[in-house]
Amino acid sequence: MSKGIIIQPHWHTNVTEMVFVISGEVITSVFNPFTQKLMTYQLKPGQVCMLPKGWFHWIVAQTDHVHLLTIFDQPTPDIVYGSDFLRFTPKEVMNRAYCVDENDYAKAVAPLQESIILGPPLDCVKGASNIKMETLRNVEPWVQTGLRDGQGMPVEYTLRETAAISYLIGKGYNSTAAHQIVESWQ
Repeated sequence: MSKGIIIQPHWHTNVTEMVFVISGEVITSVFNPFTQKLMTYQLKPGQVCMLPKGWFHWIVAQTDHVHLLTIFDQPTPDIVYGSDFLRFTPKEVMNRAYCVDENDYAKAVAPLQESIILGPPLDCVKGASNIKMETLRNVEPWVQTGLRDGQGMPVEYTLRETAAISYLIGKGYNSTAAHQIVESWQ
C-alpha cells in the first residue's frame, strides 16, 4: 500500500483478524461495540493488531511501501464492506433513522458504484482537491524561483528547470537537494 491508501471500513461476521506489519507504518482503527469507543493504534514493522469478530475497523497507510500479513482464525472470512452498507441502505431509511436529507445522502453515495476495498477511489473529488492544494502549495516556491531566476531567460529554460526540480522531488529527493542538483547543471 502507498501512503494515504485505506483498507476501507468493514467488519467480519465470522472471523477474528490479526494484522502483522511487515514494512511501513499504518494506523489501525477499531470500534469497540461494548464500550462504544474508537480505538486507534499506530503500528510499525513487527507489530500486531487483533481485530475481534464483528468489530468495525479500517487501516490507513501512513508511509509508502506498506506490506501487511493478515491472518484469520477461520479459512473463509465473511466481509461486510462499509461501501456496500452505505450504497445499499435506501436514502429513505437514512432520512428516517438519522434525519439525513435524502437528496444529500443520495448525492454523497452516488460515486459508490461497487465495493470499495482499497480506497479512496482514484476519481475521489475530495482527494483530488487535497492533492491539488498540496501540489500547488509544494511547487509554488519553485515557480517563484523560476520566475525570479528566469528573468531574461527563454521561457522554455525556466519551465524545463522547474519541471526538473519537480521530477527530482517526485523521485524522492528533498526540495533543497533537487534545486541544488538542477542548478549544478548550468
